[in-house]
Amino acid sequence: LAMKRWCTLSRKKTVLLYLDRGGGAVGVCGGLFTATQKGPKAPETAEDAETRFTRWLQSEQLFSIILSSMSDLQEALAHRGSSPPSVISAARSGLSHLLDHLLNQSAGSFSGGASEWLKLGLSGQALDLKALVSALQQHFLLFSQRLHSAEVERRSLRLEVTNLRRGLQQGVPSDHFLSVCEELHQALSREQEAQTLIQDQSKQVQTLSHSTQELSEARKEVARKERSLRILGKHLSGVQKEKQQLEERLQRAEEGQRDLSRRHKCVVNCLKSAETSCKQVRESLSQSHDSISSQPRPLLLPLEHLELRGAESIMGAPEVAMCQTFLSVVSQLCHACISRIGWLEQEVSAHRSHVTALRSELQDACLRDNQAFVPVEEFPEPFPPADPETPEPVPLSGLWKGSVAYIGPAPS
Repeated sequence: LAMKRWCTLSRKKTVLLYLDRGGGAVGVCGGLFTATQKGPKAPETAEDAETRFTRWLQSEQLFSIILSSMSDLQEALAHRGSSPPSVISAARSGLSHLLDHLLNQSAGSFSGGASEWLKLGLSGQALDLKALVSALQQHFLLFSQRLHSAEVERRSLRLEVTNLRRGLQQGVPSDHFLSVCEELHQALSREQEAQTLIQDQSKQVQTLSHSTQELSEARKEVARKERSLRILGKHLSGVQKEKQQLEERLQRAEEGQRDLSRRHKCVVNCLKSAETSCKQVRESLSQSHDSISSQPRPLLLPLEHLELRGAESIMGAPEVAMCQTFLSVVSQLCHACISRIGWLEQEVSAHRSHVTALRSELQDACLRDNQAFVPVEEFPEPFPPADPETPEPVPLSGLWKGSVAYIGPAPS
């Protein structure tokens, strides 16, 4: 019945071409031609098929399908910067879309009149190819099940016939009986030999199991020894690491001690340099008779002791840095004191010159006052110049007659 339906469906369908899509050839069907529209169908010739295929190729629907499928490929070819892989992917995509449209059209034309062609037992819902294939698979499965049940029944009947035939043969010949007894005796002897061999093999198996157990115990003992050796090796490696760490600590301590001694030497050198510079400044101050500002001011510390070296600045020497900072501050303080003393000496010298000028003016005024009250003939000799270093009694006008003013140099 299914084969007749497939034959009827193939006669009612027009296949234009076949496509190979990996799983086998797929037919592309064209339009439908039913007997109700065009009467009884005449045998189709090759010319009619070619004419129908030509009309299908010239149809507007096929032209629109091809244009819509190849639009991506045309854009990729029109773009100059597109790479060959992009062009190949666009071509594959367009061809896949075109084949999908053709197969969908074929499936649509195939399922359009299926309900009219397959009315013998098929429901109206099974209109597509997948539904028809599934229905056919169900029919074939049911047929195979029925065939299997018939085969089982045939075999059971054959067994019954064989049993009936054996039941008819009740008598057995003596020769056959003796041969059967001999065979049974031989089988019994073989069975006894097999039992003996089995016992021997069981003993050997027990011996082997005992040896295997001893070997496993020896392996366990070896594994325990290896584990203890690994533990001892780890402990030894830990001891070696601790020894290495202690050596590194000792080396760092020695380096720190050397750095400390170097810093101590640097501090001692800085202090000696500062002591020498202070002695030079003290000697220069004690030996100078003129103004300090007129002499060059000695530097308290050399420049190389005021700056840290590169290695010491990197490794860090806080006590050296503090000592040098203190000495630098002391040097700056000494410079400030020397400059202040020079400025004060300049101011004192200016005051001395001003006092000397005032003293000379005062002496001139006193001379003028004395000349106004004393006759000229009493001074036979000219008045000696006044010595600024020796004070002289000068009578002042407007004072008591017994009062005398002493003008001496200003205390330094």
